[in-house]
Amino acid sequence: MNPGWRRLSRIWAALMLLAASREPISGTQLAEQLGCARRYLEADLQRLRRAGMLEGRRGKAGGYRLARAPARITLGEVIAAVGIVEAVKTEEDLVSLALVQTSRAVQGLELTLADALEEAEARGLVSPRGGWDFCI
Repeated sequence: MNPGWRRLSRIWAALMLLAASREPISGTQLAEQLGCARRYLEADLQRLRRAGMLEGRRGKAGGYRLARAPARITLGEVIAAVGIVEAVKTEEDLVSLALVQTSRAVQGLELTLADALEEAEARGLVSPRGGWDFCI
């Protein structure tokens, strides 16, 4: 699999985990859940923070959370924020679901984080969250 798409799929999967969580999640926790290097994921999370998609707080009670509703975060914005444009393949887990979803977006279908989260919940890859809780 192309490293750029692997990176993008992990970023998208991290956003799905953040959207599904009521509490902030640290970069370390996200990296552990996704099985990737924290150092590289953290750099991409900072890019998303600067693009206005995430809020980040340091410290013991810190972590990342969405800065806006999942329906207002599109895959196109994420791609632009982290600077990835390449090809994609599929597999069978949360990271793979993110790959499938990115391939749909590349084919011209609009995809929001809310759409991605709903599909991940339907497949049992993340726990249903109930209502959305985000900051504006």
